[in-house]
Amino acid sequence: MFLDKFSDSLCTSELQFGFKAKHSTSMCTMVLKEMSAYYVSDGGCAFCTFLDATEAFDRADYCKLFRQLLKRDLPHICLRMLLNLYTNNVAYVMEWYSG
Repeated sequence: MFLDKFSDSLCTSELQFGFKAKHSTSMCTMVLKEMSAYYVSDGGCAFCTFLDATEAFDRADYCKLFRQLLKRDLPHICLRMLLNLYTNNVAYVMEWYSG
């Protein structure tokens, strides 16, 4: 609901593939294959670096994230709700034993 209502304020770069409608990692793979084919086709070399960002979102600077959202003029009540979700997340684990 939030994304539908404020999608105009939450535009991202066309170069971002993750977490966007009609985009996927297969597009990233295709771009990588095309780029490497372009450089290697004339007998050149291509070097590639990969980044494992598996836990990157867990280490995100939420203050910086929310400052950016404030700059996009989103309603403060919505930002407060999101901030509450991100900062007050609690999980409880119970042991379950079936006899």
